[in-house]
Amino acid sequence: MKLVTHTIPDFRSVACGVFLPVGSSSEETGSAGLSHFLEHLIFKGSSRYDADTIANMIDSTGGEVNAYTSVEHTAFYFKVLKNDVEKILDVILDIVFNPKFDETEINRERGVVLSEIASMLDSPDDLSSNGIFRACWGDHPAARPVLGSADIIKNIEPSKIREFHKSRYLKDSSIISFCGGITEKETIDLLEKKGISVSVDSTNSVAKKIHSPTFTKKQVSKEFDSEQVYFTYAWDGLKLGSDDVEKTLVAGSILSGSYSSRLFRRLREREGLVYSVSGFSNLLTFAGLVGIHGSVPREKFQKMDSILREEVERFRIVGVTSAELTRSKSMIRGSTAISLEGNMPIMHRNGKMSLLLGEIPSIDKLLEKIESIELSEMNEFIGKTIPEDFSMSVVGKEIEKISGVPTSSEKED
Repeated sequence: MKLVTHTIPDFRSVACGVFLPVGSSSEETGSAGLSHFLEHLIFKGSSRYDADTIANMIDSTGGEVNAYTSVEHTAFYFKVLKNDVEKILDVILDIVFNPKFDETEINRERGVVLSEIASMLDSPDDLSSNGIFRACWGDHPAARPVLGSADIIKNIEPSKIREFHKSRYLKDSSIISFCGGITEKETIDLLEKKGISVSVDSTNSVAKKIHSPTFTKKQVSKEFDSEQVYFTYAWDGLKLGSDDVEKTLVAGSILSGSYSSRLFRRLREREGLVYSVSGFSNLLTFAGLVGIHGSVPREKFQKMDSILREEVERFRIVGVTSAELTRSKSMIRGSTAISLEGNMPIMHRNGKMSLLLGEIPSIDKLLEKIESIELSEMNEFIGKTIPEDFSMSVVGKEIEKISGVPTSSEKED
């Protein structure tokens, strides 16, 4: 198991996470959503710890234990006082690598996950976000919702779940990340005491090798009984770890990433069309998307769409001003520093980057690269990377009539 430790001497707490290269992008069609379902089932216990014991042990520490599943990885993490690390680490390692998979618990948890999927299908915002990935990446596994297919979750056999876990939850391809009031030697001693050999050389990525999707420019819509139209626009972006990621961050913050961004000022402050509009950058090791999302009253959608496209086109052709570039650099410098104040975010970043990239990119070097961006190279980058047109996903009532985009006929799980 690869080990990453970040010591903060004055901290009383320790954050720790186990990161595995298990995500929706590496699932076969017949197992869509199994990575996420498995994350739930892990907490149902092992032969040594049942679910009630786990809950009681966690609560007794006053700390936090949780997990998440993403497109490329799954993480199980906790934050407790240093004196409680060994106890909770023992629980986490045991349930992650030696889960019991009791059939009664499996069937009970199906209902929980199916309820989570139903909630997603009741959310027009989520439907719009999911739609943009299908519009851009077609039937690639990364275009599917991480929660997966209700039909598959309903019918998946316990044997398939056990097989999936056995083949993917491997100590040799996982990262364990610590941050807080603990030293590297102490973490090594803790793990070796539990019979786990560790390596502090995290220079090689253990992420699954996923084939890149072919980007397609497509417009999709979905009927939903709502007073707002929920929209997402996107275009091809950079991969995680690419050389010009810093320029993507700067461009995104100027166009749609803050209260002073062009789209927020125009669509909300000047035109009064939307409550909020924001940007996103989805950077994966094998692909990337950049885009804009928000919602607008149905009767204002066409005006909003026209203005948004006008602003993006002006951004592409004219670029940014020196004042905008300076303000964006300052904003990113501040937000980055603030976001990493605390051992939990540092632990998560170190674990994720070690797993996916095989290295932990220096924040100082990133900020130095941002600070060194010249106006001319920023505008050249914008002109090359933002297309004349882009993919669109819209969700709302009578959406085909409002947007002119035919509604999808594909079945929702």
